[in-house]
Amino acid sequence: MSRSMRTRLLDGVSITSSRFSAKKELQDQQLIHDRYDNCYNDGQSGTANISFERYDVMSRALNSTGRQIVYGMCNWGQDRPFDWAYLIANSWRVSGDIYDSFDRVDPRCPCSEMQGYDCQFQGYHCSVMNIINKVVWFIHRSQPGGWNDLDMLEIGNVGVHSAPMMLLPSD
Repeated sequence: MSRSMRTRLLDGVSITSSRFSAKKELQDQQLIHDRYDNCYNDGQSGTANISFERYDVMSRALNSTGRQIVYGMCNWGQDRPFDWAYLIANSWRVSGDIYDSFDRVDPRCPCSEMQGYDCQFQGYHCSVMNIINKVVWFIHRSQPGGWNDLDMLEIGNVGVHSAPMMLLPSD
């Protein structure tokens, strides 16, 4: 089984693209959300067409179940998903991984905000404002039922240290 085509379903069952035609297997799952990640893609990226074809296989498999399933794609903004993902998914990652900084510049997040639309490598360790300022260039790609995914914002896990910060109900 190619690790690149593996995705994880809600209850822990793994399926591969070669088995997406196994409609019964998908129908039997109690799946309400699927996030198809870009990890281990074995080079199946580099152009919008390559990425579209790869993610569309899962989209068609999920749609074939007849169930309402929220389909989230994650390719960290590579291959400009904001130009095409609305055709096959409900959400699509548009940036590198967020980290716990509001506006600190980090060289691991190489594209400036002005390069948001044309950024070829989104990087990681992107600050909240870096991601927001990139998205303003293509915010119009969001629509009812489909939206730009700015990554998750961690709350209560500030910095890297052994004792996590604790949030109280009064926070």
